[in-house]
Amino acid sequence: MVPKIVHYVWIGSSKPDVVQKNIDSWKRILPDYSFREWNDTNWDISSNKFAKYFYDKRKFGFVGNPIRVDVLRRIGGIYLDTDVEVYKPFDSLLGEKLVFSRIYNNALGTATILAEKNNSMMSDLTEIYNNFPSSKLQDKTVDKVSNGIFTRYLINQHTGFTFGNSKQRLKNGALILPKQYFEIPAMLFETGTFATHQAAGSWQEKHERINERPQGLRTSVKGFIRRVFPATIARYENYKGGENNSIAQEFGSKAPE
Repeated sequence: MVPKIVHYVWIGSSKPDVVQKNIDSWKRILPDYSFREWNDTNWDISSNKFAKYFYDKRKFGFVGNPIRVDVLRRIGGIYLDTDVEVYKPFDSLLGEKLVFSRIYNNALGTATILAEKNNSMMSDLTEIYNNFPSSKLQDKTVDKVSNGIFTRYLINQHTGFTFGNSKQRLKNGALILPKQYFEIPAMLFETGTFATHQAAGSWQEKHERINERPQGLRTSVKGFIRRVFPATIARYENYKGGENNSIAQEFGSKAPE
């Protein structure tokens, strides 16, 4: 059973307005859930080489990766990235042991995760982050994005994870939902959306990017199209991201048996 506890991570500067508005909206939509913010005052960054490495480089989006699996393992609940917009309560999923959605046809999304306390996958991922070799941290060819780490775990553990955008029950009990449940806007004929990830597929310097407001005609046109046809634009960007990510480069179009 997943407890009604929402966890999120914010490290670094004060929260931009758009982030605070997201968090405030969660509390309105989930009035009977409790909320826990994790940061460098209540989670020991120095105890984890992965977190410390990126903290020192001020790449705070990566620092949150070991934090999310640790708090879900110890406490259980719902982890949300601060750029996730929630539309409805997660109550219908709370009976599950572990829930993700896909971010790409070939990769697991990690912006929204539901997990029971002491879930074995969260425990295994905690160990992966705790023991991440220093040599791999410094190796630019090693994928350190959480989507890649989580997806490779599923493949290496032979959980039955397949590529595509279908709902899937894995051998480890995890429920994998299609992308439109947690990551990208649903098309008119699709149902089931609980949340969307406002920066789905982008991990570079998220805190800094969130304050950027690029100007110009081309940007304005793109913004207009994005507002009018959000699902279509999201699908196109998602398709390109899935073509170019490290999972596609390593495994091609099909997950290994």
